[in-house]
Amino acid sequence: MSSFPPELVVDILSWLAPEDLIRCMCVCKAWNAFIRGENFIKSHLQRSIQTNSTRSILLTSSDSVLFSLPFGGKETFGSAVKIVPALKDTWILRLGCTLEPLPPLVSGRSALYGFGYDSANADYNLVGVIEFYNSKNVIVSSRVELYSLKSNSWKSIQNMPCDGFKVYPICSRRLLFISGALCWLMHNNTNWLIILSLDLASEKYGQFSTPYVGNGRTYLLLDVLRGYLCFCVNYWSARHDVWIMKEYGVAESWTFLFSVEMKVLPMGFDLLCKPLVFSENGDMVLLTNDNGGIYWYDLEKKNFKRVEIHGEPSTYTATVCVGSLCLLDGDYVVAERQ
Repeated sequence: MSSFPPELVVDILSWLAPEDLIRCMCVCKAWNAFIRGENFIKSHLQRSIQTNSTRSILLTSSDSVLFSLPFGGKETFGSAVKIVPALKDTWILRLGCTLEPLPPLVSGRSALYGFGYDSANADYNLVGVIEFYNSKNVIVSSRVELYSLKSNSWKSIQNMPCDGFKVYPICSRRLLFISGALCWLMHNNTNWLIILSLDLASEKYGQFSTPYVGNGRTYLLLDVLRGYLCFCVNYWSARHDVWIMKEYGVAESWTFLFSVEMKVLPMGFDLLCKPLVFSENGDMVLLTNDNGGIYWYDLEKKNFKRVEIHGEPSTYTATVCVGSLCLLDGDYVVAERQ
């Protein structure tokens, strides 16, 4: 390999999967140092995102156990492999300890959590938005807490803007990370649905509108699709519409993608149709739901085909992830297959 131009070696290595790169680290000290380098790790991640070369689907079972489902470029799936128990209970315990004592007259609280990366400070953050209620189920206070992995500490940051928003304003199930910010859905005092965002670097809030203009019985979902902010509107007993925001934060860039009629949903498929990815030629979209199950939906023929997965849990939620050499502590990754 010493006769190969260095730039060619770099290009070849950048196409490999993380587990193959870990094996390559044993070739020689020079390769080990290069693969562990920050520049290579970043460029490898960018190429993986652009080419979908290390794409997989993460399944979270109802008992909070994680499974990895390899997803090839030709719409082929491997077997679901159990990887590690989720740490949700540990995070909640740490949050609970941080947020005590509760304000007077408070009998309960609700919270949303979100995880993201602050590129300006090269730091991973966990954010909790907590609302406190009194015995009459009225919000008496709220708090926004941010955990910094770099400093290993929590701090309170500026609370959500309250002016112009209704009581019980949050209508998301989680805080969604995209473009350096966490986003979630809220209603203002005129019942208009908006997206509130928190930029992790500046810790400042922003807001922009959604393409939804109705006020009937719906189920709403905010997600990421193709690297864009994705907005799903489920009109119960009618259809499921999917939009993406072509330019983050610009409401005028909302673009309608597709619609699924409820009457064609497979038996057992609940009201949530979450899009995961599109097929290579764009004629199909991979959908999932909270009851478990992954389906290809043909956008032209308007029909479903269930994806048979070996080793999948009985019920789960699914999300798409990209394999990389990055670790939360900034060191190189050490991986092993079971």
